[in-house]
Amino acid sequence: MSKEFRPFFLEDIVKIEATQSSIDKKNLSGIKGKYPYITRTANQNGCADFINAQSDYNTDSGNCITIGLDTQTAFYQPNEFYTGQNIQVLSSPQINTLLFL
Repeated sequence: MSKEFRPFFLEDIVKIEATQSSIDKKNLSGIKGKYPYITRTANQNGCADFINAQSDYNTDSGNCITIGLDTQTAFYQPNEFYTGQNIQVLSSPQINTLLFL
């Protein structure tokens, strides 16, 4: 079976948007919790900490790819999360865990 590869624009296959939360670390409540706090770190799937619900911010939905704009780090996020600053979110119904195994 032969496959044909062609160039494409990323915007044609995924939705690219800024994060819903973009919380500066100094504005976190400081209480540990279940939500990943995704930053531009290259470690731990971009997760710098686990925090509780932040009443002044919306979470981002899981099943997406996060990209740290300054570091160009990209990670799959399976669950709902919050982010630090300068994070972009790529989402599509076609994104799933199988792409990252």
